Amino acid sequence: PLPRNCPYRNHSPFINLVNPNAGTLREELPQPLCFATLKFREKLSMFQDFFDRFYELGSSVKIIVMPAVESKSVLDWSTLIPTMVGGIATILAALLAFGLGYWEDRKNRGDERLRAAAVNAMAGYFKLAESANLVANIKSHIDKSYKAAEDAGLNQSEPFLTVGPSAGLFTEPERLKPQEYSFLMGKEHFDVIGEVLLVKQRAINLNHLFLQYTDMKIDFQKWLCNIESFERKMDGPLAADIIPPEYKLKFDVRGANLNQVIGSIIEHVRHDLLFAETVTNKFILVAHRKFNPHFPKLEFGIDKEARYEVS
Repeated sequence: PLPRNCPYRNHSPFINLVNPNAGTLREELPQPLCFATLKFREKLSMFQDFFDRFYELGSSVKIIVMPAVESKSVLDWSTLIPTMVGGIATILAALLAFGLGYWEDRKNRGDERLRAAAVNAMAGYFKLAESANLVANIKSHIDKSYKAAEDAGLNQSEPFLTVGPSAGLFTEPERLKPQEYSFLMGKEHFDVIGEVLLVKQRAINLNHLFLQYTDMKIDFQKWLCNIESFERKMDGPLAADIIPPEYKLKFDVRGANLNQVIGSIIEHVRHDLLFAETVTNKFILVAHRKFNPHFPKLEFGIDKEARYEVS
């Protein structure tokens, strides 16, 4: 369309192609204006095609417009602080639960180790008590022999004539293993380890001596029985031997050998028993203090001098 102030506004903007000479802008308008009108018509036709394609596309495509949320440039502390407090509380609760679980697990492992060490200590106590009981049994056998001779009014100057052989077999005590007395490995009670080992050694040595005495005494009795003119008169459990004069020297030599063995046993058995009971009580009290309540407090021995207190 032409501007409103154009004097040719009411004329048709198109050229009559049938009658080009009819009244048109070509005749009425100057040549430059006619050329501009033709160019405008071509542009309008191009935009018309574009809008037609856009309308066709709009029938199959839907466009959704979402309102944009205005972002806040300032932190909302009323929401942030409770969130931080809740997060810290959760972390502290998790750490507390982990710490309690770790402490409980460590306590259980420590208790298991304590129980295992107490079991080893108890095994060591039984072996130590076995050694002390062996010494006590040998002493009891000797004491009963002297008591019987005293009651019968016999001369007790010759031990080999008083103490007879053992009626049974004394079992040699088992040696302690290192883990059974390892709890004594400390500055305060380290000397007890040497005493424990000495108790075992003394008991084993005493047992060997008494077994040797028993074998020698049995051989001595067999030698007497093989003498043709040997006589023995029995009076209950007591016997009176009559030895021919030609065997008197051999009798004295054999008797001296027997006295040497049994005399050594009689001399040390009392001290060995007291020592064994004292060391065993030390072992018990130290083990009880370290492994309580897994190792009970016991009283061992019958000799009051063997009592021992741990400082």
